[in-house]
Amino acid sequence: MGKQITPKEAETLCDNFDARYTELSKLIKKDDNRSVLFSLQEIKNYINYLENAKTNVDGIRIYFGAHDAKDGGLATVFLAPTQGAKNNKNLNCLNFGVGGVPPIDKY
Repeated sequence: MGKQITPKEAETLCDNFDARYTELSKLIKKDDNRSVLFSLQEIKNYINYLENAKTNVDGIRIYFGAHDAKDGGLATVFLAPTQGAKNNKNLNCLNFGVGGVPPIDKY
């Protein structure tokens, strides 16, 4: 299961991502997102939605994704509810947080 990490460990993970970030940015010919921001209230609202669903949700899986070219083509993440080891595809996922501003801003 997940665990908290220190700010230094987070910085190391971000630094380790640099090569991928560079390649992704080359691929789309502009600086891609390094992060996606969801407000605390958005996350609370989403958890409330999951807790009130008439189905068993026991976790949230975070996926990497990319918007269509017409929507800027930037990387994103979305949160998907889980039931056991499987995604619960009967419920909505959470997306459309705010991309990194500026997109190249690191941890």
